[in-house]
Amino acid sequence: MDRPERAFQALAASQLPAAGSVRSRRVRRAGQIAFCDRVVPEWPCSGSGVDAFPCARRYSRGVRFGYELLLSVIAFVATACAPAAYPVSPPHPLLGEPMPSLMHRTTLDGRPFDASRLTGRPVVIKFFAEYCEPCKTSLPAAQRVHERHPDVAFVGIDEDEQAYVADTLVRSYGLTFPVIHDASNTLAGRFRVTSMPTTFVVDPQGLIRWVGGEAQTEEELRDALAAAGSGQ
Repeated sequence: MDRPERAFQALAASQLPAAGSVRSRRVRRAGQIAFCDRVVPEWPCSGSGVDAFPCARRYSRGVRFGYELLLSVIAFVATACAPAAYPVSPPHPLLGEPMPSLMHRTTLDGRPFDASRLTGRPVVIKFFAEYCEPCKTSLPAAQRVHERHPDVAFVGIDEDEQAYVADTLVRSYGLTFPVIHDASNTLAGRFRVTSMPTTFVVDPQGLIRWVGGEAQTEEELRDALAAAGSGQ
């Protein structure tokens, strides 16, 4: 017998009339017992006190069931409300560090890049190149995620030598986020990029929280953005 049932039985026993008393006789009529705010048939039983009243025992079981159900609901809600976790990243020196600056850069269409739009929101920085074989998969995936997460700032950084190669790549994959041509590999050096593709997810506070390497997946990128607060 658990604690809620013992507590209930003690309370019920203190409230029930003694067998044979005037009050006890009042509640008995036509083979029935008035208890638990309703009339129930009197069942043959042995014992006294709470054990003599079946509905009291049923109520006690209900209290126990409700108590266990409440605990289950609390556990479920706590799990569902737990913050999302970032996927595992390969080792990288910038994990947990502020994102390097992208100020004073120009996009492929010749416009100055507005670095202020990266402040206070999740950011994806994606390095790629035409010679990169895994980029043939990761670039379309990045475009799909970009379309589904309008609250996230996406920035592509192309590492090809010629701008026209980068422009052809952007057009062939239908990329709609701004792309910077890093002809001198200056940004690749700032971000410590050693392989292609490399993707960085930055939280609204400007810290790099996830780095995707050559084996990165679309699901990992979505999970990283969820952990960074996208959609909240």
